[in-house]
Amino acid sequence: MTKQGSWFGVAAIGMLCIALFAVVHVGGAGGSADDHSKVRQPTRELMLPFFMDTVSALEFSDLGNSIIVSRLTIRGDLKCGSLSLIDLKHGDEIQVPVTAPAGIVALAVQSGSPNVVIGGFDGTITALTAPSGHPSWSRTFAGFPIQSLRACARDGTVSVICGFPGKPGKLVILNARTGATIAGLGIMTPFGLSSACPPNRNVVVFSSGSELTSVDVGTRKVLWTRHMLSGEVKAIAFAASRLRLAVATDHGIEIRDAAAEKTIRTFPFQFESSELVAFSGSLTLAAIIREGSTIEILDVGRGLTLRKFKSEGSRIVTILFSPDGSTLAAGGLEGDVRVWKVDSGQEVWPRK
Repeated sequence: MTKQGSWFGVAAIGMLCIALFAVVHVGGAGGSADDHSKVRQPTRELMLPFFMDTVSALEFSDLGNSIIVSRLTIRGDLKCGSLSLIDLKHGDEIQVPVTAPAGIVALAVQSGSPNVVIGGFDGTITALTAPSGHPSWSRTFAGFPIQSLRACARDGTVSVICGFPGKPGKLVILNARTGATIAGLGIMTPFGLSSACPPNRNVVVFSSGSELTSVDVGTRKVLWTRHMLSGEVKAIAFAASRLRLAVATDHGIEIRDAAAEKTIRTFPFQFESSELVAFSGSLTLAAIIREGSTIEILDVGRGLTLRKFKSEGSRIVTILFSPDGSTLAAGGLEGDVRVWKVDSGQEVWPRK
C-alpha cells in the first residue's frame, strides 16, 4: 500500500542540517545518476554549539500495526541516527541495530518486504531488515545528501532525490530488493521538497516552492510542470489505488486527475507557513498540525473539519496516516512519537 505523510517539517530540519553539513563538506556537481563524486576534505575545523535530537521520519508497516521510527541526533558537528520499531499491538518499542554515523534523514518501508530503506547526509542509502537490523544492500551517492526516499509499493522500487537544495542533484529509481539502479537523471535539487510516486510507474512527482514537476525517470522526460497559483506546496500524495493526486498549498487543497492532468476539485484553506499537512492513502482525509500541537482532521471530499485534538508531546515535525487511514502518528522535535485513533482522537501510544 502507498504510505502518505508530511515531509514539510522534516524537510525544514533536513535542509538546516544539510546547510551545516555543507560547511565542512563540498559536494560534486550533477550528472548521470551513477556518478559518485568525491567529497573534498574539510578545510577547517568546525565546532558548532548546536544540539538536536528529533524524529526525522515515520513509516507504518503494511497492516498498520507497527511503525518504523528514525531519529536524528546532532551535537555540534557530530551526527548520528537511530532506528526503532513500535509494536502497537503489544505496546513495545524495539531498537533496531543500525550504524548511521552521518545520521538518518529519510526512510522508506517497502510493501510486502521486510526491507527498511534509510538515507543519510553522506549520500548513503542502506536497506536492512527490521527488527534484526541485518543489511541487505547499500549504495552511496558521495557528496549528494539524501533529501527524499519514497517506496513505490506495487512495483518494488524506491525513488531517491539527493543533493544540496538549489544545486545540481540526482533523481534515481532503485530496485528495493537489490539496490540496483533502474533509471536515473540529473535534476536541480528542490527547495521545500515534497515527493510522491503513483502506483506501478517509474514516475516521481516532486515540489520546489510553488512548482510541481512530474518526471518519467525511465525515459528521462518531464511529463508536466505546474505552477501552483495558491502558494507554496506543503504536501503531495497519490491515492493508493488510482491516479488521483492531492496537493496542499498555502491557500488550499487541490485534487487532480494525474492521468488527464486536470483539476477535479479545490478547497480553499489558509495555512500558516509552519503548519504541516498529511493525506490518508485514499485521499479522503487530511491531517493539519496547527501551532505545532493541535491536530485537525479534515474531510477532503466535503471540505469540513471532522474533529480537533491536542498533542501533549513536543512540537510535531512529521505526521503520517496508517495505510487504512484509521490511525495517525506524529513525531516530535524532542524525539517523542504519539499515535491516535482518527475517529475519536484517542491516544494509543505511548501506552499509559
